[in-house]
Amino acid sequence: DVPKLYTKNFKGSNRLTENDFVIICGDFGFFWDGSETEKYFQKWFAEKPYITLFCDGNHENFNMLSEIPIVDFMGGKAGKVNDHLYYLLRGECYVINGKKFFVMGGASSHDKEFRTENESWWPQEIPSEEEFNHAIETIKKNHYKFDYIISHCAPDSVVDKLSYGFYEHDKLTNFFEQKVKNECDFEQWHFGHYHLDKNYDIDGKEYHCHYNEIEKVI
Repeated sequence: DVPKLYTKNFKGSNRLTENDFVIICGDFGFFWDGSETEKYFQKWFAEKPYITLFCDGNHENFNMLSEIPIVDFMGGKAGKVNDHLYYLLRGECYVINGKKFFVMGGASSHDKEFRTENESWWPQEIPSEEEFNHAIETIKKNHYKFDYIISHCAPDSVVDKLSYGFYEHDKLTNFFEQKVKNECDFEQWHFGHYHLDKNYDIDGKEYHCHYNEIEKVI
């Protein structure tokens, strides 16, 4: 999917600077098998004028992601690949352009029967108890108030609207429904995973599912 970010497709991207951030809502794709192609694109992102941020999805090599050095970043902790590419960690809050972003990656793979554990899918795709507890502490620390939520999957009730029962609920979608959607105050929620572009306004809050379109947030 990287052609979506080619200059000819990402209109205006050549006018962006280091003060601009492009956020990818999971399944980044360039930490999978350590190939030369991956290394090329990691360098490709390093040479972009803007800074790319990504959370994890479900199709990730979590063993490789865990090796990325952790640094302080925008008020939270993040994995630093290079000066223009950062991995946003689960349960962290980042302050970007004066706005608070709560980030929680992960999602369930629905094609596990066709994949091999620790080769093409990893159990870490769903957050651990430690990660869930860290997310709750971050929510409490920020008094249940954020400007934006960034994730790969969506809360239970939003999943139902998007997939008409195709995607099942799980521990993470339950957490998003009960602890984030129902308890937190936020303006917009941005996520991927469902391979479509769709926006919803639910109870005065915006939910944005991303696939092909690139949307300006701030």
